[in-house]
Amino acid sequence: MTYVRDRGNRSLEVDGEEAVVGYTEPVNFETRSVVIVVVPPGGVGVGDRTDERQECTENWAQSGPVDEDDLASCAGTANP
Repeated sequence: MTYVRDRGNRSLEVDGEEAVVGYTEPVNFETRSVVIVVVPPGGVGVGDRTDERQECTENWAQSGPVDEDDLASCAGTANP
């Protein structure tokens, strides 16, 4: 048995003839979420910084393996 992601008919050889046994349609989904943040008046707001440190996240916009050299520009990033 083989796992197949491509769209199309699936067939097996039965008694020397090829028989269509099904159809594959890739799974597709979409999701959304809402985040509400309540902040008291005055002072520093959510996400505001009071220093000059560069803000970044190690894996933002990454998919797959991460090159440790690409993380060197992130302030406060410790590479174990």
